[in-house]
Amino acid sequence: LSYHKNVLVIPVVTICIIWFIYWLEIRFGYNFNKYGIFPRSFKGLRGIFLSPFIHSDVSHLFNNSAPLFALMASLFYFYKELAFKILFVGTILTGFLCWSFARDSYHIGASVVLFIYYLALFSLAVSLENILGL
Repeated sequence: LSYHKNVLVIPVVTICIIWFIYWLEIRFGYNFNKYGIFPRSFKGLRGIFLSPFIHSDVSHLFNNSAPLFALMASLFYFYKELAFKILFVGTILTGFLCWSFARDSYHIGASVVLFIYYLALFSLAVSLENILGL
C-alpha cells in the first residue's frame, strides 16, 4: 500500500462539485431535482449519472459528504487499480436498479451509491482475507 494523489484528489474534487451544484441551486433559484432518476421513463435515465450530484438540502449534503469522502478515499488507497471501475460500475448499477424498481418519484443524492462503495470495500476485504488466509 502506498499513498498516491488520487486518494485525496478524486474524493475532494467530487465533493466540491456536489457542493458547487447545490450552491448554484441556492444562489440562482434553480431546482435540479428533475435531473434525478425518474423510474421507468426515458428522461429518467439521465439521472443515473446526474442524481449523485444533486441534493435536496444542506443536511442531505452533510450526510453524504463525509461518508462519500471516506469511502472514495478508501477505495483509491486500498484498491487503486479497481477504484475507477467500482465508481463507474457502482454508479450505473445502483442508478439502473433505482430506475428499474423505485417508486415513481424523482430520486436524488449519493446515498445509494455510498452503499455500493461500502459493499465493494467490504467484499474486496473479505475476499482478500480469504485468499491470504488471514
